[in-house]
Amino acid sequence: KVYPNTKPLECWIFKTTNVFNKLPKSVQPKVKDCLHDIWMAETRAGAYQNFDNTLARFGDKYPKAMECLKKDKEKLLAFYDFNGNGNEVLRPARDATLHNTPATTADRFSNSSAAINFNNADILSSDGSGKHGTTPSFSLGGDMAISFWVKRSSVGSWMRILDLGNGEANNNLIVGFKGEDNVVTLEGLDDTVSPAVKFSGLVSGEVQLDTWTHVLFNISGTTATVYLNGVQSAQ
Repeated sequence: KVYPNTKPLECWIFKTTNVFNKLPKSVQPKVKDCLHDIWMAETRAGAYQNFDNTLARFGDKYPKAMECLKKDKEKLLAFYDFNGNGNEVLRPARDATLHNTPATTADRFSNSSAAINFNNADILSSDGSGKHGTTPSFSLGGDMAISFWVKRSSVGSWMRILDLGNGEANNNLIVGFKGEDNVVTLEGLDDTVSPAVKFSGLVSGEVQLDTWTHVLFNISGTTATVYLNGVQSAQ
């Protein structure tokens, strides 16, 4: 009513869950791959073609699941109406500030110099001379979400994506590849409040090398859930 001309969008995370609820577990991985092919298609035409292919492939055997998918087709694909080169930033109050000019690389849309490229030479040193980004202070607890696109080109222990905090055990939050098994882990600790807020060892499914992957940690109180490419991976 306030913005009558706004195009409605449908969330792929919720839609995937609703579709899965109407499918046997044995077929869910196959359908998940098809859904990824839809919303990760580079063009609107490709997305529509993949959408129709999915309906045709599973429609006869799983009509309820495919009807659940089909009824929101336009809303699910409405994001193709927006500029793919739009900046992907956090809320204004949480924008990061880059230091010491980190290198840039092409993003997942092949836009040159649109993504930040950190490597082993960019490790933050004790004197702050390393290439890094900083954010304003924040507090754990309550509801928050951390999302990012990542493309990992090598394997190594504790390759960190985020390392935030206001001192030891004070709103510490680490997101990174803890071991060499190629999964993303979330570690959080804040002993300054009672009860303490703690997340330990919450890991995602496997993140493929040399492939852009969307990671979302959704935190509500003391519970955190991780999604990979829109599909729940762990809680």
